[in-house]
Amino acid sequence: MIDVTGDGWADMVIRRGGRLFVYPHNRQPGSNPWTTSYDTNTTEWDIVRVMFLADATGTGKADLVTIRNDQTLHVYPHNGLTGNAAGWKPPYATGLTGWDIADWIGIGDLTGDGKPDLVARFRDGSMWTYPHNGKAGTAANWTGPFSVGVNWNSATALLVGDVTGDGRADLVARDGSGNLTIHVTATGAQIGAGSGWGLANVMLLQDVTGDGRLDITVRDSSGAAWVYPHSGATTSNPWTVTRYSAGGGWQDASLMAL
Repeated sequence: MIDVTGDGWADMVIRRGGRLFVYPHNRQPGSNPWTTSYDTNTTEWDIVRVMFLADATGTGKADLVTIRNDQTLHVYPHNGLTGNAAGWKPPYATGLTGWDIADWIGIGDLTGDGKPDLVARFRDGSMWTYPHNGKAGTAANWTGPFSVGVNWNSATALLVGDVTGDGRADLVARDGSGNLTIHVTATGAQIGAGSGWGLANVMLLQDVTGDGRLDITVRDSSGAAWVYPHSGATTSNPWTVTRYSAGGGWQDASLMAL
């Protein structure tokens, strides 16, 4: 996994009031992992509508991949520093525009080459993958898309990540009834992942517990966050372990990324 501060644990990044804050993981799995934060001292984040953490530039660091309100894609390379000095350099434009055709965008390695691909659901319900071009530094970009199928309209939330441990990112979809389904990229199989997920207004997929498996972190309508640890199951619902609290007060975050 990648992280912001360089200690190998998943840090939370949020936008609050147009500013960007990093909550370093406190390396205490099983209890609230994000108890303190630091301000990155940058103020341009109101122009961003979507953000992800991913090693886009090939440095092994957590870059910020963003889509702005003008529907352009920009990458903010990690500054290479650690601890509370970790942050991002000025962005570069990828030249990819027109993202208003998508009502959901995610990032993960769907092609199995170790690079973060972009995944987008268009407003007609079709799903498309934009492969990473394999280049490093500011030459890193994404190429023309290929189809990942149609009829994804019913999903009210989507996550992307290697849930099954086969080296390729899977798609996790929540339907209107709060049921979760894992769509295994490598085989096309579908795995039921339980119900009752409808209360979450933010869902994030990342290894929070430090065991190499992808946990789900959610925020509910009260602003409370919860971590659902991955059990290790790869052919059945992996999020059956008792959840634990990740604290409250997250309702003022207008964007969240892990």
